[in-house]
Amino acid sequence: MASGGHKPTAAATVIDWKECVVSTVAGDGNEPSRDGIGIAAGLSRPCAFIESADGKSLLFTETGSHRIRRYDLSDGRVSTLLGSEAGFKNGDSKSAAFTYPSAICLDPLKPNNLYIGD
Repeated sequence: MASGGHKPTAAATVIDWKECVVSTVAGDGNEPSRDGIGIAAGLSRPCAFIESADGKSLLFTETGSHRIRRYDLSDGRVSTLLGSEAGFKNGDSKSAAFTYPSAICLDPLKPNNLYIGD
């Protein structure tokens, strides 16, 4: 439990502004981070979300697990894109390390480049 008795965020929600409905689309409200579909996925403090360059998924930072994750808009699958543990390390998708990544954006001139603030 986080300070003040509040449970850390472990789910992603979507708000339909027209219908005024809030729905959980990923995560079951429990940590740890794990890949899965919809609420079967585990999230650990999801933070910043952006649309992928191809428009088929959302990419997001997960500060609790030090990872960059992907949410597939077609089937709701959540998967780990980058990172696995806290640290500062350049490398491929399995060896790169982040510490509390909290900002994410795509390079508008080179949409294959993803910038992460950690």
